[in-house]
Amino acid sequence: MATIARHTVPAMHASPSTTTSTHRARWAAIGAAVAVSLGAGGLGIANAVTPDGATAYVPITPCRLVDTRPGDAQVGAQVGPVAADTAITVLGRGAVAGTCAGVVPDTATGLQLNVTAVDATQATFLTLYPEGAERPTASNVNVSGPAATPNAAAVTLNAANGQFHVFNRFGTTNVVIDIAGFYTEHQHTGDDIVDGSLTGADIEDGSLTGAHVADGSLTGADVANNSINHTKTSNEAGIAYNAVSFNPSKQLSAADEFIVRTRINVPSDGYVVANAELQWSNGSAGLDRGRCQLTKGATQSISTSQPYLRLTDGGDTGSGLFYSDSTHRVFEVKDADDTGTILTGFGQYINLVCDETEGDVRIVYATLTLEFYPTEYTPQGLILIPFPLAVED
Repeated sequence: MATIARHTVPAMHASPSTTTSTHRARWAAIGAAVAVSLGAGGLGIANAVTPDGATAYVPITPCRLVDTRPGDAQVGAQVGPVAADTAITVLGRGAVAGTCAGVVPDTATGLQLNVTAVDATQATFLTLYPEGAERPTASNVNVSGPAATPNAAAVTLNAANGQFHVFNRFGTTNVVIDIAGFYTEHQHTGDDIVDGSLTGADIEDGSLTGAHVADGSLTGADVANNSINHTKTSNEAGIAYNAVSFNPSKQLSAADEFIVRTRINVPSDGYVVANAELQWSNGSAGLDRGRCQLTKGATQSISTSQPYLRLTDGGDTGSGLFYSDSTHRVFEVKDADDTGTILTGFGQYINLVCDETEGDVRIVYATLTLEFYPTEYTPQGLILIPFPLAVED
């Protein structure tokens, strides 16, 4: 049952001293209320408008919320007509009365209604407004007599308790209210994605889930701070990049060590083409030599059986000279191995490992770029075969 409270609203006018003045005062008040709903074109019925704060309308199969007529028709706590200068309070959402119980969600901000005055004892008007708000001077239903008088009306619900008032000005009248739809604050979901109209600005709280993508591969966890990129799309090349700057320059030792490393997410089996560029300097007047090699995973040792880059200044007599070199290598990768072996996390790790074999070699700056290619391109069926690389002198 709806929670309906009854309270008396102070009359708009003092009690007249004669019957004639009472009659005139009542019609003057009705005239004022009717005037609000009249346009320049003449007589009309007040139109329903969208409630304040409501942005999305959800129509429903009409259901009965209130019927004050005693007997079998009665719905809600109000039994019998609404008295003059009196407002009843109606719960408009959630566990309401009648056939509307559970139909309107607790998130509703307003209702679209059909309001009917029945068996009015005299001309009057009805006004609907949110619980706790000041009653407006406009009317929603203007009634001239006992005949049933319907009108469409929209009302905003109290944000905290979901209630609204129905006020009757003169005489007594029964009130019947049906809900035709409700208003809510609209939030975008995956169902809004039809033609690219949904942008990143609409995704704020991980509400986009895999259920909104055909193959379920995209989840809300992928949408955060622009973290989603094309490397997470199956059979599409991906790129990863990392750079490191040493100031002052980093002196190499005889032990192999990581200079720069990065990881790349691979959505399928394929190949990663790695390219490293570095700037280095010599730190002594004699011969300065070093080595650099691209490795995969946790490998931190240089293998002379695999391609590597030699760093040498040719025995320059000066020191502090700068040199630029580059090296590249192709690695076969498996999607099943995409778990990360250096740091905790997801991805294939590729590294630039360097050491010093003679003299004083110092790394100043290094970059590492990775590009992934799937084994096969559908539907072309192109198979990528890694090309051999010779040891660089």
